[in-house]
Amino acid sequence: MADVGNARFPAPYFNLLPRLVRDRESIALTYVLDKDGWVTVKIFDSRGKLVRTLLPRQWQPAKSGDEYGVSKIIWDGRDQQGKLLVDGLYIGQLVLEQPDSRPQVLYRRIQVYRAQ
Repeated sequence: MADVGNARFPAPYFNLLPRLVRDRESIALTYVLDKDGWVTVKIFDSRGKLVRTLLPRQWQPAKSGDEYGVSKIIWDGRDQQGKLLVDGLYIGQLVLEQPDSRPQVLYRRIQVYRAQ
């Protein structure tokens, strides 16, 4: 478990809010790494098609001093071309790669819908 302030997270940790209301909100994707490494964050539709890469393979440290860092990416519910996504279920994927070890891959579901 990683201690971040007063909170404890299983490390690595990846969280998506369960819903995104299109046209009104953005969603924060929050994660905590247990080790330094290259991080990639992608969004897929329910059929497995890649719709957006939010963070392409970027080196990130897990800690600043003795404390684990909480990283955040904001997603506006748009695809790679800037179009709003249709209502439905999407999958967020976080991949943590480290030299000489297998990648750690975490998935989280998110529901995208239009407010009534």
